[in-house]
Amino acid sequence: MIRKWTKDGRNYFYYKTNQRIIHFYPVVSARYEVMKDTCIPTGNAIDAVVDLEIYYQKGHEYNLKRMMESMKMSLDYYSTHFSPYQYKHIRIVEFPRYRTFAQSLPGIIPFSEAIGFMMDIDDKKDVDMAFFITAHEVAHQWWGLQLEAANVQGQNMILETLAQYSALMVFKEKYPEAKVQQFLKLQWDEYREATLESKKEELPLVLVENESHIYYNKGALVMYKLQELIGEKNVNHALKHFLYDWRSFQNPPKQNRYATSLDFMYFVMDVTPDSLKNVVTDLFEQTNCFVEEDSFIH
Repeated sequence: MIRKWTKDGRNYFYYKTNQRIIHFYPVVSARYEVMKDTCIPTGNAIDAVVDLEIYYQKGHEYNLKRMMESMKMSLDYYSTHFSPYQYKHIRIVEFPRYRTFAQSLPGIIPFSEAIGFMMDIDDKKDVDMAFFITAHEVAHQWWGLQLEAANVQGQNMILETLAQYSALMVFKEKYPEAKVQQFLKLQWDEYREATLESKKEELPLVLVENESHIYYNKGALVMYKLQELIGEKNVNHALKHFLYDWRSFQNPPKQNRYATSLDFMYFVMDVTPDSLKNVVTDLFEQTNCFVEEDSFIH
């Protein structure tokens, strides 16, 4: 905040960012409590301290530790395997359950109380969705804010499926395999239910449009299968170089256009052994390969 003043009974505030951002930001106001911490993500410079803040309604402390830990682990994983984090802070800000979503904007994540702050999570029987959703939204600081995607078919595979994969890898670091499989089973069930209800012919993941059960649920399953087939290290190598070539938050996009899912597939195929190229191609470019639950859930 640069300055504030009052005129004719109205309050005015003047803010300025410390670097260029895309024209995409929220205005959120309430009487907040604030949980604060700091971290230095492994992939950032040694003195690049990131301020972590969670703005919340007093009495809604249930999942703050889960969300804070997820922010730290996510920043560490993504900065290590993809690229350095680009801002000096990251803030989660609670808003009422009139809506049930979270959304990542430059350095800030408005987050509904319904899907984070107020969730009743039993670690013995539940999937820690407060942790996962936080990791997913932090991932958008890379997929969507460091790298924007062209507004064409496959856009949401880049923005949402890659955020699903990124969050799933952080989740895998935190929780045992049984919890990962429980999460994947939830994705399978939601995908199959939505597929049965949909009246639209299913498009391949690489050409997905606005079908959230494809780019969220199926996308998570496909990317997890990909890292099982070719290895997490190879998937991350592809993502790192895809991001490096196409990131748009510092420089004009490559070839004066934004990245597409076909551009992403070039990097995937580059790290895929010849013996698996047909299998990987089918995962992303076909629909009929994805019919058996035990193909993806162990």
